[in-house]
Amino acid sequence: MLGLVVSGALLFGKEADFRVSKIEIYKDKNGVTQFRTDIDPQKELDKIDASAFDLTNKENAKTFFKFVVLAHQKGLEVANIALLNDAHINTTAHAVRILQKQVARMEAELKVLHDQLVDLVAKQR
Repeated sequence: MLGLVVSGALLFGKEADFRVSKIEIYKDKNGVTQFRTDIDPQKELDKIDASAFDLTNKENAKTFFKFVVLAHQKGLEVANIALLNDAHINTTAHAVRILQKQVARMEAELKVLHDQLVDLVAKQR
């Protein structure tokens, strides 16, 4: 949480840049959905003005509280995205299991038909 606060709300001195990071969804080289934000706190750490952490200042406290609430909301959005992806994965896995059962049933039927055909050919000879 502190990383989000540092990276988003309190980076640029007394005039805090009040950004909530945008969530970018992308697929990695294995095709797995991944998430990243557009704010890199490591690049911004040297720009921090320590006076922004003085929460006795009403504006700083208000900005901090507002950012914490928005960061929490963004966290909920990420969780919802993850849940939707998880639901999609579960639905797909269920469909794959159904297909596996159908293939197994068809293989069993094909074996029975093959055996019947072999018996029929043997009787005709």
